[in-house]
Amino acid sequence: MKSFLDWAKSNLVVSIILVVAIIGIPVMIFFSGRWNTGVRKAAADEASAQAREISNVSSTTYTIPAIIPGQAEVSVSTAPNAATTERVRTLRRELTETTESVKGEAITWNQRDKAAMLTTGAPEDRLFPAPANESARLRLTKRMIQMWPEAHKALMERFHVGQPPDPTALAADLQRLRQRERSAIVEGRIDQNLTAEESETINQTLQRARTQRYHDTAARFTVYGSMAMFKAVKPLGEAEVPPVETLWDWQQILWIHSDILEAVLAANSSGGAAGGTA
Repeated sequence: MKSFLDWAKSNLVVSIILVVAIIGIPVMIFFSGRWNTGVRKAAADEASAQAREISNVSSTTYTIPAIIPGQAEVSVSTAPNAATTERVRTLRRELTETTESVKGEAITWNQRDKAAMLTTGAPEDRLFPAPANESARLRLTKRMIQMWPEAHKALMERFHVGQPPDPTALAADLQRLRQRERSAIVEGRIDQNLTAEESETINQTLQRARTQRYHDTAARFTVYGSMAMFKAVKPLGEAEVPPVETLWDWQQILWIHSDILEAVLAANSSGGAAGGTA
């Protein structure tokens, strides 16, 4: 032991190196393990990120937007390819062109023959877009209330809208015709009873009269309808004064009713039927 101490003293530098090496080996092993774990985790994280990037590249979502309110868009996730990309691009372009075309036609249709009531004449006689003053507003509002139902009656005349023969009135007319026909047959006869043939003759006469009445009415009207079909046209109380915004809504509703009647007229005309129901 003494000789080892003497050697250590005489070789102090070597001794220090040996001590440091002996102590440093476990420490190096410990930190080496920690460093190895960190390297592995970093490598795993990098690999996961690269995998996600590869997954995103290998799959893309193609979307066709909806053009009708309430309709769901069409989405498909698949591997990107030139053919699919070009097809989706073409479909989206065609949808955009179709939408713009329909929009343009709708605007053109809505703007044609759409003269608003109370928009002509001197400024004090114009209700829209705004009356000249409060006095004009009250005066023109009263006129608009009077014109509102009359404008719809004019629509019915314009599109030849009317009602079929009243069943009660028609039945009364046919009954009077029956009495006249019967009186003409039995007049001057002792036997006032009708034979079967005479009754059948009267029935056929009544049938022809009924058919002719409906035919004449159908010839006068394009479609059957009445003021009752305009649900927005309601009587107002004497003290009720609608604001200008409501009166403008009335104007727009009148235009909508005009478009609907025109569409019904076109549908009935294309079908080749004179007179129908609306």
